[in-house]
Amino acid sequence: MVKKERSNPARWGLLIFILALLISAAIVFMTYMPYRYYIDIAQNCTHIVTATVVEDGAQEKEDGYYYGPRVEYTYYQSGATVRTNIINTVNLGQTWEEGDTFAAAYNPNDPSTIIIKDDETAKNRFKIASVIGIILSAAGLIVMIITLITAFIMTRPSKYSENIAGQSFEQWKQEQVDIMEEKIADSKSKRQELTDSENKSISED
Repeated sequence: MVKKERSNPARWGLLIFILALLISAAIVFMTYMPYRYYIDIAQNCTHIVTATVVEDGAQEKEDGYYYGPRVEYTYYQSGATVRTNIINTVNLGQTWEEGDTFAAAYNPNDPSTIIIKDDETAKNRFKIASVIGIILSAAGLIVMIITLITAFIMTRPSKYSENIAGQSFEQWKQEQVDIMEEKIADSKSKRQELTDSENKSISED
């Protein structure tokens, strides 16, 4: 009969912890990169204008970026009217109607690059993902610690309160003392009998 090997809780705890770390890293990375790209764009968009939506619609994704809505604004350097699409690194999940206006910021060196002013969607998503990642990693760590403790308890030597005869340690110890005392008493008795026998033999002679 093949003996079934006992599952090691510590191994499962370690696997869960590693899996939690990998998932956390993936979540954080997927939200950090759009946030990083948005910062790169936003730091060059320094001129504030009022943008007017010229076409109904929502964002459309192209080459990793989200474009929309289509707006027009006045390019102060030349006074020209510029029509272009707002650029973002995340999907805002929003639609716009023609005539809507909002504050925007454009790149003076590239007037076609314009973003919604003070849009923190990418930043907020990164913050939420970071919190989720920390919580998930902490949960994985707690599970690993619990399984390590469980494994230690399962593998440490067992302490028995009774021996095979059903005696406690104190009862067993007392029994051993009694046996030793009996042996000592028997030994003394035999020596005494031997001494008496020798004395009797001497007296008869």
